[in-house]
This record gives sequence, structure tokens and C-alpha cells, in this order.
Amino acid sequence: MAGENLQSAAAALDQLRSYRARQPREVALREVVGKEHAQLKDAHKHLATIIDAWRCVVPNEMLETTEVRAYTRGKLTISAADTSVRFRLAGWLRRGGEAMLVGCAGVPIGKIVIKLDTHVAES
Repeated sequence: MAGENLQSAAAALDQLRSYRARQPREVALREVVGKEHAQLKDAHKHLATIIDAWRCVVPNEMLETTEVRAYTRGKLTISAADTSVRFRLAGWLRRGGEAMLVGCAGVPIGKIVIKLDTHVAES
């Protein structure tokens, strides 16, 4: 009887150790890091292309008060210095500016978000 209690106690401890023990970490991160690196490289390339296209197609009066901020998964984020610039930029995009930008950039842009950023005019 005492032997059975010891065996069940030992089994319970082994089970507890399996729950509490840290699992060995996967050391083969090369694939994951390589995939992330490739995605970042593509995103950087796309962003550079979009910035060049932005400088070509945006009217000069808005170029100094707007800035391309980010491009992720087809969503382009533009910063505008104030609400009047944001309003004019939104109108320009609706009147064909977005089509010109997409055509010039050659990158799929599904959505353009305009955010206010007072630091745009300073830079």
C-alpha cells in the first residue's frame, strides 16, 4: 500500500513537472527571420516607390505640407499639416489624384488615410 502511494505521488510529481517545466525553444528561427526580412525589404521598396510617385504627382502647394508616412498591406498613410490641407488633399485624391498616384507608383493601394500631423510643415 505504501508502495502504491509512493508511485502515485511520483506520477503526480512527474505530471506537475511536465506542466511547470519550460519547453525548449525553437532554435531554427532562420526561416521566420528570413521571411520577415523579405517582407520588410518589399515594404521598404514599395514605400520608396510611392514616395517618388507622390513627389511627382502631388501639386506643389500641397507637397510642402504633406508627407507619406506608411504603407502596409495596401493601406497608404499620408500626414497633412492642418485641416485645410487635409481637405484640399482629400478633394484632389477624389478628383483623380489617387488614380494618378496608383498609376505612377505601380503599387497596389487599396486605401489612403490622411492624418493630421503639425510637424509636417516643420520638416
